[in-house]
Amino acid sequence: MTAEVAALNKGAAAFAADSKVTIVSSGGEKTYDTMNKIFTLSNVHPIGIMIYGNADFMEYPRETIIKLYRSEKNDRHDPTVEQWGQDFWRFVGKFGPIQERERINNIRSILSSVFASIDDMAMRQAYAANISIGSKEYNEIVLQLMKNRIDYAYNHQKWASAAFTKQAASKYSQVILEQVSVFPKNSKCFDAGLELCTVTLFQEIFSDHRSGIVIAGFGDKQVFPSMVHYWCDGYIGRRLKIFGHTPVNIRMDMRSCVHAFAQSEIVGRFMEGIDPGYSTVLQGLFRTSLIDSNLATFTKWAPKSKQTARIKNRIEKAAEKQFNTINDKAVRFRNDTFTSPILDMVALLPKDELASLAESLVSLTSLHRRVSRELETVGGAVDVAVISKSDGFVWIKRKHYFRKELNPQFDLNYMRNMQGGRR
Repeated sequence: MTAEVAALNKGAAAFAADSKVTIVSSGGEKTYDTMNKIFTLSNVHPIGIMIYGNADFMEYPRETIIKLYRSEKNDRHDPTVEQWGQDFWRFVGKFGPIQERERINNIRSILSSVFASIDDMAMRQAYAANISIGSKEYNEIVLQLMKNRIDYAYNHQKWASAAFTKQAASKYSQVILEQVSVFPKNSKCFDAGLELCTVTLFQEIFSDHRSGIVIAGFGDKQVFPSMVHYWCDGYIGRRLKIFGHTPVNIRMDMRSCVHAFAQSEIVGRFMEGIDPGYSTVLQGLFRTSLIDSNLATFTKWAPKSKQTARIKNRIEKAAEKQFNTINDKAVRFRNDTFTSPILDMVALLPKDELASLAESLVSLTSLHRRVSRELETVGGAVDVAVISKSDGFVWIKRKHYFRKELNPQFDLNYMRNMQGGRR
């Protein structure tokens, strides 16, 4: 896991990222504090890229792919950051060779990450309720978690056509069956597991195995910075599964933004005045209580002749509407009191202060992980970069795995690459 922040105003875009990386193997997990997550996307143009999540693409290091793209791009440019992003994925889409073995392993990793997440949540719930692992009650917990994930998937669009889904599901049926083989055949869990595999691969949702890609800076035709953010689950069959979030474009009526990626809850607390998870729990409790109390009052005091299903349904809808009204007012208050004043100041920050803000938010997340009972999945040196139209990509803080004074050829090779190989 990781913590990364992008802060933008009309003058610049700032990136900050920690250095922690978690490597999962059959022997368990290991963490290192030496991962590079911020890179220049061009040696000469004001554009940068930040990565999180899975550091590999189909078993190739993403850092290598980024630097090969940078070398191919040379001094060519694109009018907008969004077009830079499209061109980057064009390069990734033809990068290879990608063998069928890697495609199968990728699908296996995607599905394994989903079932591992469900197993983890099920064990937590079972432990809290003093339920034995593998018992009938435990299987009910697993089944409900799978159904929740399936319902979540169906609330999103289809990622692939019916024809592609049918063809790929048949081709990779052995990998899918491998994931659900822990459940007895023809059981509810087995059937739900098969459906979960299908929606995970072919609905527009992404697994814990995904990579996050953030590109920010200035296109050739842009005066203010922009940012694009993607999720990628690698290849499903011969199609690359990518989702592009709505681009962020700084303009006169949107003068700044602060976005956190990966482990973002601490930044959410800072920006919104409340933990996002706690806010979600409060909303759910308040909504349920409001509906239940209205129905209980109606059941207690209304004449029996009036207590029909139709009237109860109308009362429930009215309570839901009232909850939405109250929640909207609460969100506006939170935005006016906490978020907007911060963004108003971010809009005025000079480049060095913008970098300091991004770095501090990452460090705050790292500090929280260190002093809490949660795993310390954020840490190490914080790399910081600022991208501006006039100065380009500038490192504010950057770690090296080597001593620069012992490697003078590093700068020479870098400058040679900028000049297309010319001495």
